[in-house]
Amino acid sequence: MNREAVHVLIAPDSFKGTLSADAVADAMAQGIKKADPTALVESVPLSDGGEGFVDCIARAVRGQWVRCEVHDPLMRPIHAEYFVSHDGIAYIEMARASGLGLLAAEERDPKRTTTYGTGEMILDALRRGCRRVVVGLGGSATSDGGAGMLSALGWRLYDRNDRLLPPGGLALQRLSRIDDAAVHPAIRKTQFVAACDVDNPLLGPQGAVYVYGSQKAAPGSTWTPEPLERAMRHWAKLVRHHIGKDYSQSPFAGAAGGTAFALMSFLAAEAFYGIDFIMNLLSFDTRLRRAHLLITGEGKVDAQTRRGKVVYRVVQKGKEASVPTVVVAGQREADIDWLYALGARAVFALVPPGVTLDLHQFNTFDQIAQWSFDLYRLFSFNIAHPSKEGGGKVVEK
Repeated sequence: MNREAVHVLIAPDSFKGTLSADAVADAMAQGIKKADPTALVESVPLSDGGEGFVDCIARAVRGQWVRCEVHDPLMRPIHAEYFVSHDGIAYIEMARASGLGLLAAEERDPKRTTTYGTGEMILDALRRGCRRVVVGLGGSATSDGGAGMLSALGWRLYDRNDRLLPPGGLALQRLSRIDDAAVHPAIRKTQFVAACDVDNPLLGPQGAVYVYGSQKAAPGSTWTPEPLERAMRHWAKLVRHHIGKDYSQSPFAGAAGGTAFALMSFLAAEAFYGIDFIMNLLSFDTRLRRAHLLITGEGKVDAQTRRGKVVYRVVQKGKEASVPTVVVAGQREADIDWLYALGARAVFALVPPGVTLDLHQFNTFDQIAQWSFDLYRLFSFNIAHPSKEGGGKVVEK
């Protein structure tokens, strides 16, 4: 008996440092097509503002890539690309200039890394006449509160001896004066958007330093958050005095080591979830209405996933559309009851909870393909096809 082909929507994030979102989607599609050659597989690689953000946009919008010379998180010259749409909007992925992936593991140090290169990318876009700039925030190597970015755009940060501060977040503890006399004039005429991967505030136990600082430190280093948190509090205090507003506790301010805080405070940026921006751009809801099964994934599912990451939002969308949703992760924490409560039907991990294993140690692509093959065979037995109104469901037995 002929049956309607199963429509599978694949919507993963990257497995950070291991596979891009495109590669993850390819692996999932390969596994599903092996299990069922008749399946209709639609791949929509996603990003929450970090790695792959601009690639997602370039697939959906007409425009051109622009290459410019910038500085990496340790102020070494590199080249980075951003995308300018046909209508003159600049889409910038800060990870391309200030990302953790630009540093060797032993070079990581959130006390001294800088967002200066991100500011240089913005400056290049302004010089080319772009008057709307969307900055994807995520995957950064930095915790400088966006101070480096501002320095590249013309703000001058002085200590009490009237000397310019060196790069890095820890140097902000010596900040005495902010001077905006040399700021590029086009900034006042430009609309800025901060597309954020998380919604943490800048300060406190849920802030940029305490939650994410350790991830940006070299493995085996002695990491203590308190000195950098004190520097960030001093930065927030002086910014408040300078602009007359306080964004330090605003949602999203802690994204990318506080880069969103600087965008909101000095560039009047509107901040929101990067994943929502991408989903709207890619008409994700329309695609989802055609699906019988939704598969997503990321490198690690943990408490940070709940702050607005791709997997969290995709699972939410799947539940809203009554489409069974499965998660394939590189690693997962032991307690993920919250993800099941959110709507996930199943969560598979390449590495079991509690086991320490670098995903580089085995063929992640093949492992994802195999898991996708297995889960499709498992779920396809119980998939009921949607009505004309759309929406898949799992038949309860």
